[in-house]
Amino acid sequence: MQTAVTKDEFLEWKQHPITEVFMKALKNKREVMKEDHICGRYENKEFVEGKAMLVMDILEMTYEDMMEMKIEK
Repeated sequence: MQTAVTKDEFLEWKQHPITEVFMKALKNKREVMKEDHICGRYENKEFVEGKAMLVMDILEMTYEDMMEMKIEK
């Protein structure tokens, strides 16, 4: 069963103070990953590059992006 989320609900969630703190933490974590990557602190560089790309995808996600994803249980 898929729960519908309206665009207004999505925008409200994006602007919620807890969501904003969470997104800021993700952004900071991504910056640390990038710095560590530049300094050669990772054995598996492709893995951390993928993680950094995923974090960016989450940070930039729009309502339309979310609605395109198939929600599975």
